[in-house]
Amino acid sequence: MSRLYWASAILLLGLRPAAAAAPRIDHIEPLFRDQVTIHFYTEPFRVYTLQYMDSLNCPSNNPVARCNSNGVPTNLWVSLFVAPSLAFSNHYVVSDVRTNVARYYRLKAKP
Repeated sequence: MSRLYWASAILLLGLRPAAAAAPRIDHIEPLFRDQVTIHFYTEPFRVYTLQYMDSLNCPSNNPVARCNSNGVPTNLWVSLFVAPSLAFSNHYVVSDVRTNVARYYRLKAKP
């Protein structure tokens, strides 16, 4: 059955589709000596972007950096991987290099 049919049926019955869950990194684990793997699950029909940043301190020498009231940069995240919108749920395992500094990750989803 088509998505349009199901959407019409939901509207006719007065039901609301379930709200999408907040994106969440399931876990991070070491891989060999120089890598880590980041695991996360996806929901159907959503695009997920895994991003990282090496420091949560607002750089004073970067004129492009915008920081929030806590002094954390809001626009310096680097995209590591984009999971496309698919018609089914999925589990992704993304590898990244280990660095000698801390690395912070976040997972964003749309819509």
